[in-house]
Amino acid sequence: MTPHFTARELNVEGAPTAVRVNAQRVAELLERVRAALGNKPVTVTSGYRPPARNAAAGGASTSQHLDGSAADFKVAGYGRAELARALEAAAAAGKLGEFGQLIVYPYTTGHAHISLPRAGKRNGEVLRKLVGEGYQLADVVAFATKAAPSALVLLALAIVAWLALTGEPVRG
Repeated sequence: MTPHFTARELNVEGAPTAVRVNAQRVAELLERVRAALGNKPVTVTSGYRPPARNAAAGGASTSQHLDGSAADFKVAGYGRAELARALEAAAAAGKLGEFGQLIVYPYTTGHAHISLPRAGKRNGEVLRKLVGEGYQLADVVAFATKAAPSALVLLALAIVAWLALTGEPVRG
């Protein structure tokens, strides 16, 4: 598929052609992740999941893993919080190119999830999985650190800190 990712890693050996086409694009996206994080080895922990496997993994019925357009992964040399920060910064700097969702799990497993863009969906969305239910948009941090004047940076960081402390999920 690509220099660092195989069809076997993405679980698409023998999969339908459409799934393999999506997985090829995911492998290319994972190459950008690898490059953005200093060419450290990226280990795919979950790629394409047929329906039974997706259900067994607790995946949503709308999961992009079902059509091969998403992957879960870890990066060698990065702890849970460090990986989340590095991926959020890479996304904010545009180093990952186009993607659908990037979900980081700094409070639980420490892995990350990335998917291909989808028509009619909010693409380029960066989320942090909270402990328990819900997700927190990480876009506020990316905006504050990239483009806002210092007063807005402080305000945005205060909002993020409040959300982190209260554990309030973002609904949308």
